[in-house]
Amino acid sequence: MNDIHATELRATDIHTHKVLARGIDNLLARQHDDGHWYEGPHTNVSAESADIITRHCLGVADTTVLERTARRVRRGQRDDGSWPMFPGGPGHLSVTAEAYVALRLSGDRTDEPHLRAAAEFCRRHGGLDAARTETHFWLALLGIRGWDRVPPVLPEQILLPAGVPVAVRSLGVWSRHLLTPLSVIAARRPVRPAGFDLPELRDPASPAEAARPGAAERVMGAYHRHPLRPLRNRALARAELWLLRHQQANGSWFHVFLFSALGTLALKALGHTAESNAYRAALTALDGFGETVETPDGVERRIVPCPGAVWDTAYSLLALADAGVEPTHPAVGRARAWLVATQSASGGDWQRDRPEVPPGGWPFSPGLNAFPDVDDTAVAVTALTRLRAAHEEPPPAEAEAVEAEAVERGRGWLVGLQSRGGGWAAYESGDLSRLTELSQRLPYNDHGPMLDVPVADVTGHVLEALGPGASAAAGARWLLAQQEPDGSWFGRWGVNHVYGTGSAVPGLVAAGVDPGDPRVRRAVDWLLEHQNADGGWGEDCRSYEDRAHRGRGPSTPSQTAWALLALHAAGVGADDERVRAAFAWLGESQRPDGSWHEEVFTATGQPGEIYFSYPAIVQAMPVIALGRYLAPREPAEPAEPTGRPETRVAAERGNDRGAE
Repeated sequence: MNDIHATELRATDIHTHKVLARGIDNLLARQHDDGHWYEGPHTNVSAESADIITRHCLGVADTTVLERTARRVRRGQRDDGSWPMFPGGPGHLSVTAEAYVALRLSGDRTDEPHLRAAAEFCRRHGGLDAARTETHFWLALLGIRGWDRVPPVLPEQILLPAGVPVAVRSLGVWSRHLLTPLSVIAARRPVRPAGFDLPELRDPASPAEAARPGAAERVMGAYHRHPLRPLRNRALARAELWLLRHQQANGSWFHVFLFSALGTLALKALGHTAESNAYRAALTALDGFGETVETPDGVERRIVPCPGAVWDTAYSLLALADAGVEPTHPAVGRARAWLVATQSASGGDWQRDRPEVPPGGWPFSPGLNAFPDVDDTAVAVTALTRLRAAHEEPPPAEAEAVEAEAVERGRGWLVGLQSRGGGWAAYESGDLSRLTELSQRLPYNDHGPMLDVPVADVTGHVLEALGPGASAAAGARWLLAQQEPDGSWFGRWGVNHVYGTGSAVPGLVAAGVDPGDPRVRRAVDWLLEHQNADGGWGEDCRSYEDRAHRGRGPSTPSQTAWALLALHAAGVGADDERVRAAFAWLGESQRPDGSWHEEVFTATGQPGEIYFSYPAIVQAMPVIALGRYLAPREPAEPAEPTGRPETRVAAERGNDRGAE
């Protein structure tokens, strides 16, 4: 290596260490006093629209809340009159129609320019008849569309045993939380008139009648119109019991806004009033999903769709661990204690086909103890394991014993939830989700995949948590069989093939697959082929529906970090020019306070239907990627902040070390 080139590499190395140090300092500044990290995720305005519609239907609309929420909706409208499903995406008919309805309920007039533009967009794209099922439910609740035009959801489905395709028990946990309240609402058919009709949203060229339903929908619809009354009453009673048993301590269902809105509407349809403790708690929970935001145009209220402090904390702690922060650092100690305390010790739905597996998982959100998930558990176990392995001196005996037990329970829970095929699903084993093709033909399936089946990204994270062993070997075989012909992996819970590949490769290598394995090299080739000219990686949400968008999109901090994680695991070193280009992009996109920002959505709720942005994860992922590359050579030593100030001590130390 000539002297000039060596000097250039050294300068790049110093700069990258500064970027990492600033990223660590930023994470420490964002930590809450009790040790956790949390920033509310973002989604499209369908959440705010649903909040406005729900409050109208419940009769609990508040003028101040209404106007602040409506202001949030208005600000999201684009120049063509539409609202997109995700930033940078095309206008979306259903999101636009729901926003239009919400603004009408807020008092906006049809002759105002923004609503005229929205109505024109809806007409150009098929009108209300082309909207998704969820939109039709809102319209039926408001008396704008008859309940007969809504695809049937039968409460009797809750009575069927697991394994029957239309049984609620055969579906994923999120589908059960969606369909159970929907079935109650559909059976009771409540109406809270909006006070207006929507002729301006109907496309005159579209047929007056809905498209002919499929066979399953025709059979279900016929029964829905003439149910067996004793069976219907029994099903509604079972559904009500399910809702009451699955309501969380904070009054929500699954700590998810949409499920909680529907659950509250279902209780009201069943006759619950303010005298009901469950109903009052549900109303309180709905208020809790609102978050006020100061903007130049005034105070807005946005809806946090799915709070996930455990997810944010596990990844932030993993970032500090991978970045080389000492395990005995006070901030790390607080985070470890907080994370261990949130581990679930209770049973849950996952025991339906794994009754012999003791509790030990972590939930997405604190308190969601009956629904731990595999992904959160895998990341928590990985973070705690790496910190325990890095101890230079043992921690206090009691804390050591508690944490060691928590990690072992977590690992045991992960092994116990492995599917018979070798992979891992999100919340359960996935073995009860049978007859996949028939289940996917259900009339309300436009809300996204309804089954909890093993997926590549979750499996990759579990393999990284477990390391070599019999379970990991079976998981690696399953994961390798899921590789796409182009060398990538599909990402179920993140966008999309960059996420799937960034999750799969580190997991495979941790499980013992040689980094030189041809299948790993194909994944590396795919990533390098899709690196952007600016050095980063990005992928548009449209990749779930259009192959042309796979691995293509503006560079983002999260997706660049995911790609780097795979390259690092595959042995592509820090001196590789493609890796250095990625380092440079992360440095250029970092803000002066050490943070990163993503305008686009890179997390997936339901492919093709719901996407999110997790601000806390955006901060953690680049630190994880840079830490894995740099920490073994130059461990960072950030200072312990007082409270949550934006200190620069860690950055200064990183600068000094880089210059040595």
